[in-house]
Amino acid sequence: MGDGVEVAKATLVGADAALSLFVASAPLLSAELVAPLNAVLRKGVPVLGNALAGVLHTVAAACQRLRLQQTLIFVMLHGAFTYACGDAFAQAVSSQPPAAAAGKKSVVRTMRWQPLRTARAAVAGLAADAIPFYYWGAALQQLPEMAWVRWLLRVARIPERAVPAALISLKIGLHTALFQPVTTAAIMLLQALLRRDSWADACDLVRRRSACCAANPRPSLVVALCQPSLAAALYRGGPHPDAYHRCGRFKAAFLVAASTFAVGGVLVYSLSSVALQSALRNMGVLGYAVYMAVLSNS
Repeated sequence: MGDGVEVAKATLVGADAALSLFVASAPLLSAELVAPLNAVLRKGVPVLGNALAGVLHTVAAACQRLRLQQTLIFVMLHGAFTYACGDAFAQAVSSQPPAAAAGKKSVVRTMRWQPLRTARAAVAGLAADAIPFYYWGAALQQLPEMAWVRWLLRVARIPERAVPAALISLKIGLHTALFQPVTTAAIMLLQALLRRDSWADACDLVRRRSACCAANPRPSLVVALCQPSLAAALYRGGPHPDAYHRCGRFKAAFLVAASTFAVGGVLVYSLSSVALQSALRNMGVLGYAVYMAVLSNS
């Protein structure tokens, strides 16, 4: 399976999109939430609708039960599937179309999907990001009781009504300065080590092209995903007209994560539940997982 298995590209993208939609909705699924949809299914499609409603109810109830009773397991599964979906999409974006045979105007759109690479991405994301963030979020919940935080708020003369906003800003700052650099490097290192690269090669993957020219700004995550040629060039490690290929991989990945979390972090750290914080963050991490899959395998 070293070269992967041949699959229809549209099938892989469709299955990945369906799984991504399920993963994104899993933190909200409950038997009560899907009850109105089940009623519509039972009335609209008497025979098949009953079966679909039963399956939907069972899945939603199972998600709710797991989320409430086994929070850490739910977070782990949610994070692993998030990074797996990101890698599968990255492979689809960066895959090369098969060469057309002479005299043929159309070819079957297939690609070589590497399941082991997707599994590596899931394990790396789980070990280096999903689990650490769960405990990191729990630790940040204790900030209001910490003496140095109370001293900082007092010295800064933060009004009582502005304390919640100040604490969220502090959490985002600590996340950006301490958590994000470590987890970004750890994901890239683990991906390389799980490929059985040597420690020196894994470290080189993070350091490679570390000199980034300020005159040639990196493209945004949206640009990278909307321009398959750029993603493909990154995946192959080859040159690209954009000067982005000269930027350090770690630096680029960190900047993308930090800039997006500066916005999303307000929503994430506004939640009181650590499980919901992790799940909501994973919804945003899906795009980042695609980006990291491209960087870590180029």
